[in-house]
Amino acid sequence: MKQPVQSADSIRFSQQRNTNSPAANEPKVVGAAFNPANKGKIVKEGLEARSGGVYVIQVDNVSATAVENADVNALKKSLEAQGRMGILMSNQYSGFGQQYDPAAVLRKAATIKDNRNKFY
Repeated sequence: MKQPVQSADSIRFSQQRNTNSPAANEPKVVGAAFNPANKGKIVKEGLEARSGGVYVIQVDNVSATAVENADVNALKKSLEAQGRMGILMSNQYSGFGQQYDPAAVLRKAATIKDNRNKFY
């Protein structure tokens, strides 16, 4: 199935959802676009998209711009909440039960030797 070639004049690292480019929501595309080794080049290997497509990108320039409405504290809280939700969802089926229990993870990963009989 042949898809039309789409062009994006800019991609932000923050992956804002209100952008017109579908590539801005693809982590592999954004990562390749901001890789300094790709500046001024065409990235020839196809970048597999989460949506099932393939992207081939040409990086003309990489520059930094200030985000005028940036609220760093709100962004930190949002990323922390996303991380916590990711932990909860990934451990839902991991054998630790429905609740994430950090102590259970440590107990399972630890090698515990009981040497109390040597001291008493």
